[in-house]
Amino acid sequence: MVITISTENIFDNRQVDQIEQQFKNVKVDAMQKGMASAMANLLSNFIPLHKRALRGFIFYSFQEWQQNSKAFLADMNNAEVSLEAKFNITDEINDILLDKLTRVLIDEKDKPVLENGINEGTKMLRNILEKQWGS
Repeated sequence: MVITISTENIFDNRQVDQIEQQFKNVKVDAMQKGMASAMANLLSNFIPLHKRALRGFIFYSFQEWQQNSKAFLADMNNAEVSLEAKFNITDEINDILLDKLTRVLIDEKDKPVLENGINEGTKMLRNILEKQWGS
């Protein structure tokens, strides 16, 4: 069952625009850019934001995760890191992303719908990653 967020505006456009504008000027390495783009493409099916804005929120989530965990996203490409550990990293990043997106909701009551959207996107992402990393 696919759960989508309504197309009505549930985000504070001013704050979303700020993230989108900031992200335009950020230099991102190719791996992180690819990961952020892939995640934004998936999540845009469930979250009514421009892909560039989603990429910005995702990238800032990557940065926060790296700072908090004292690790690098590139570690996910390490064959020695288990699939379960990679999924845990993905879940931790999604938790940060949910927090960042929740902060720009107009009304907190939309948080469960936002959570469902991120969860649906994460399920799709896990299937893709399992095919990529599980081999």
